[in-house]
Amino acid sequence: MKLAPFAIVVLLSACAAPSAPPVAAASTSTLGVDSAGTGDRVEASAADRADCPWRDTSGVLRLGRYALETPVEQLPATLQRLPGCIVQPAGGVVDCELRDSDGVAYLADQQGLIRIEARAGEAGDAVLPLGLRWGDTRDEVAARLQALPAGALRDALHAQLRAGGPLATGFCVIHGAHDPASWYIDFDADGRLARTGLRLNAG
Repeated sequence: MKLAPFAIVVLLSACAAPSAPPVAAASTSTLGVDSAGTGDRVEASAADRADCPWRDTSGVLRLGRYALETPVEQLPATLQRLPGCIVQPAGGVVDCELRDSDGVAYLADQQGLIRIEARAGEAGDAVLPLGLRWGDTRDEVAARLQALPAGALRDALHAQLRAGGPLATGFCVIHGAHDPASWYIDFDADGRLARTGLRLNAG
């Protein structure tokens, strides 16, 4: 029996493999974790967003006792140097993590301090930005964000909270004459505040 052309088309369509489900769009969050799972931060510049750069004139996002970009040789010798610390400023080699008596950790390279970070369980005595407290829920963090001036930066942080991810301002925050830094927050598996810090775009 000879099939009409349209019948052949119908049969071929019926035998075709089912189409694959659509691929989800890649995340556009400004803060994430690298594919190797090492916890390295992947942050996009927010320079094209309104309110960026944002000058923290009142210091509401400051953390720790020492400012970003402070050279290691200007820090007090009382700071604890963690294992693996290398400080050879004369040779241009500095790779060191230090900790103050409040438990705040400072990461330094040859340019000075490039990250200041407080972690739950290590920095119990640290004064956190915006009045944050260890164990704060997402709702409590959202309420504390209201201490920031109204604007695009605060709105962006609230949007990240609603999306269920960690928070990061992007390299927007300026303290004094220092380079723009990113302020960030991470939550634990129970959705409670676990880490906060400031970091420079050190490459």
